[in-house]
Amino acid sequence: MIPLWLVACQLMNTELSAEDAAPLVPVPVCQYDFGPEDDRDLNGAPDEWVRRKGPAFPRYVKAGLDRTFGRRDSASLRIQANGGAAAYYSPFVRIDSLHTFHFEGYIRTQGLKHDAAMLSISLLNHRRQRVQRILSRPVLGDQDEWIPVRLGPIAPDADVRFAVIGCHLVPGSGDQHDIGGNAWFDDLSLGRLPRLELESNFLAHFLNEAAPIRITTRISGLDDGYNYQLELGLRDRADKIVAETTQQLTVRHVAPLSGDTTLPEPLVWESPRQPPGFYRVKAVLKRDGMPITTQQTTLTVLKLVANTRRSGEFGWSLEQDLPRKLRDELPQVSAQAGVNWLKYPLWRSLEDSQATAQAGNVATLFDHLRTQGVEPIGVLADPPAKLRSKFARQWLGVAEVFRLSPTLWRDSLEPVVARFSSNVHHWQVGGDLDTSFLGIPDLPATMQTVRAEIQKISLNAGVGLPWTAAEPIPETVRPTFWSVAATADQILAGIPDARRGASSRWLLLQTAQLSGQTVEERGGELARQMVAAKISGAPAIFVSDVYHPQHGLLTPNGSPSELFLPWRTYALMLQGAEYLGALPLPNGSHNAVFTRDGEAIAVLWNDVETTETIYLGEAPQEMDLWGRTRPLVTVESTGEQLLEAGPIPKLIVDCSAPVARWRIAAGFQAGKMRSEYGGHKDTIIGINTFPQGVSGTVTLILPPEWESDQREWPIHAGVGEPFRCDVYLTAPPNAPLGEHAMFLDFNIVADRKYHFRIPKSYTVGLGDVTLEVRDRKLPDGRLEIEQTVSNRTEPEEILDFRCSLFVPDSRRQKLQITKLGQGQDRKLYHLPNAERYRGQTMSLRLEQDGGRRVLNYRWKVGEEW
Repeated sequence: MIPLWLVACQLMNTELSAEDAAPLVPVPVCQYDFGPEDDRDLNGAPDEWVRRKGPAFPRYVKAGLDRTFGRRDSASLRIQANGGAAAYYSPFVRIDSLHTFHFEGYIRTQGLKHDAAMLSISLLNHRRQRVQRILSRPVLGDQDEWIPVRLGPIAPDADVRFAVIGCHLVPGSGDQHDIGGNAWFDDLSLGRLPRLELESNFLAHFLNEAAPIRITTRISGLDDGYNYQLELGLRDRADKIVAETTQQLTVRHVAPLSGDTTLPEPLVWESPRQPPGFYRVKAVLKRDGMPITTQQTTLTVLKLVANTRRSGEFGWSLEQDLPRKLRDELPQVSAQAGVNWLKYPLWRSLEDSQATAQAGNVATLFDHLRTQGVEPIGVLADPPAKLRSKFARQWLGVAEVFRLSPTLWRDSLEPVVARFSSNVHHWQVGGDLDTSFLGIPDLPATMQTVRAEIQKISLNAGVGLPWTAAEPIPETVRPTFWSVAATADQILAGIPDARRGASSRWLLLQTAQLSGQTVEERGGELARQMVAAKISGAPAIFVSDVYHPQHGLLTPNGSPSELFLPWRTYALMLQGAEYLGALPLPNGSHNAVFTRDGEAIAVLWNDVETTETIYLGEAPQEMDLWGRTRPLVTVESTGEQLLEAGPIPKLIVDCSAPVARWRIAAGFQAGKMRSEYGGHKDTIIGINTFPQGVSGTVTLILPPEWESDQREWPIHAGVGEPFRCDVYLTAPPNAPLGEHAMFLDFNIVADRKYHFRIPKSYTVGLGDVTLEVRDRKLPDGRLEIEQTVSNRTEPEEILDFRCSLFVPDSRRQKLQITKLGQGQDRKLYHLPNAERYRGQTMSLRLEQDGGRRVLNYRWKVGEEW
């Protein structure tokens, strides 16, 4: 049995969606202080309250009124722990759906280590059947003060007629009970306030940029004798009010708790149109000028997708079964979010008669999803309660179940696979973050058994396992796919390489791990992760727990969170796109280029603010995280565009695909030379990426003092034909090791004339012989310069170098490296008065004896002090 206090935490997250705005004292509906008036028959139990009976609720657990201890007086309800659970339920309290209800109570515990005290509100229909239950957080341990417990606002459904208050002592983890200890309950009250609702549906949450914003509210339960106002405000993502209104309200005369559930007429406010982005709508209901309740929802203004793509890499993962309203919206929402995969928990879908009835609705959802190109994946993460209870004390994950004999779990699995086999062609054994399969010795046999059982029912079904990027994937196990959960750093570093291995590797992005103080920073990191995952070649890229109340792309009630638009922008733009590579840029900004439908799409960012100048086509546009576009500034003299790069990534759309491909393909065949005197042969290479033959020239622009035998070459190439231009380069004698900036200028004619410049770095030094330099200020004030030369030549060469340190306004210092084989040589130079040289430029020159190598190094003194 799952501990009740764990269930409580889950239910609380899903029940409450309104913002509590410190309301006025609600109108009382019922109150219990467990004083003498609550025990007129003097039997030691509260009048008309019912104690729960059953094997798990033994009578030897003492429970009743305590006449010696209370919060405000000497009276309360007490349950004494004694190895079992206990619960008391109040009489039926009549409520309606025209009000919101607020509950408050107090709990105090003593000596509870395993058991926990809780309060609950159960909502019942006219047949007195429970349709909803709200549970408080658990209270345990030794509490020196009374702990307040508040539940609400509670908005009953239209069929709710009664409420019942419950006082509980429940078991802790692993069904462990205390033998001794007490829980007291006191000052329980249920009150009502007017009900304020913001109607939300798909079109209200996701609004076309050309449509006005209509905000619909319904208000009921207003009392006579008061002046009511409704304040509505529309705020952008920076929490700035962009539109607002105030409306006076008229009281509709309905007797309180009369059972009249007729919905009031809606109040509609039409806000001015807004640019694409994320917005919050906040409604505040005031009584005589004082706020008594608020509600808020979110919406996004965007350009709606008319034609969804039938295939793509991006998907969502759900942790819980969805209520009907969210299931109905999901096909439309996923179409607007660039989603082509959906993980859905299914193991409990046939657990009982109620679940079985809902399974048909889930199957209908899958039908709708598949018709628009969304592939459902069934997740076997939460076993049915009967099977799960076998592991109540030591539950590690579903591997514990599947390592048992199939006779123990087959009966719960086969009906689920059979029910959804027509729509679900992939099954994931375990939740996304289930690590129970890691390190088990019989994983190959376990996987083979599970696959065989599933494929008995669904012949060609794929079966996958959750994994973590921190652990190597075992080569002896070959599921259809691995669902790899990676950290942000791992994804951005490219550690989960989806192109390796025999099995398909899917990636899981975790929004809970996003860093940053602002939504732009978190959204920017999410975008970079999506790009890195796309580059990895993963055929499916999921974001976890989409409806999470704090970290999800959607809120539990289905409205978009602040991260929805960044996800949508990048998913829609990269959906089904081909990764081409990275563009060489003058200031070295990070970027990735993709192509789709004959156009190129670039993603650009930099650790610092900078401007890149590059030609990407006739009319490329910049797109931000929110999907808003603007034309790029063009330099009239060259036709190049100015790209503003910074830590928040940007999309550059409507780029020329042939130009982008040409830029990535063109360069030097070697791109590096030995650090030696004399010239070095290389070749300028490229491919005609235009859909027709081209002719023109390429011009090489060198750094100062560099030389080449030729500076310009003619180009003639057919469609897809490569071109080669041989060049003989000579570096200056003082060229330092490392990269040197060069440019290739292309003037070509294809469908029209094109002129664009490509920056290319050229490296001096092959990395087989390297020079590193560090300087430091010694305690005695001297400057120490450490020179380290590494020899990695293959085959081994024995090297001798004459070393010269050039010091401003001083004689150069000389040292000798003698017979350095493979390994390192360390030398030290010392100069008096380190402060004298701080900020000055020095250089080292190492000339090989008996060879052509020259190692040059320049640096500014004191940058690391």
